[in-house]
Amino acid sequence: MWQMRVVEVSAHYPPNFISGGTLVPHRIARGLARRGHEVHVYAGHLDDSRPPLSTWEETDEAGVRVRWISTTPWTAWGDDRNWVNPDVEADFRAWLAQVRPDVVHLHSLQTLGGSLVRAAKESGAATVVTMHDFWWFCARQFLVDREGRPCTLVADCSTCNTAAPPRPMA
Repeated sequence: MWQMRVVEVSAHYPPNFISGGTLVPHRIARGLARRGHEVHVYAGHLDDSRPPLSTWEETDEAGVRVRWISTTPWTAWGDDRNWVNPDVEADFRAWLAQVRPDVVHLHSLQTLGGSLVRAAKESGAATVVTMHDFWWFCARQFLVDREGRPCTLVADCSTCNTAAPPRPMA
């Protein structure tokens, strides 16, 4: 069997943070590891006791290697580093150069930054993105206005006046 080196990327990851969007990359990583592939995860970590941008690596009980990076300060929707985080991108690029994956599968990227997609592609790996929410183009992430009411799914770029301040397109 051909073994691939696969990287899953997620803003949050179990056991640090558990939600529907974190369980998908977690289950994919474990499933690929069970099938004999070499699996790595690059994940944001939320913990006020860790300095921002601190990194460490662990191998979980399934043999999945996880690189954590502390991104606690940048969870606010209005924080520019929620969607573009040059320091995280630099760490991710250096880490990818060491891991040399065949495939990078990116999931939710809030606090890590959307530029990780370009970094993955420029690493030479086949690059896949799964969007788990509307973070990519909605300043409030879930297409809701300030009162929590759903927004229209049909809107022109930069016409949302009910959400948080819009962020410029990269």
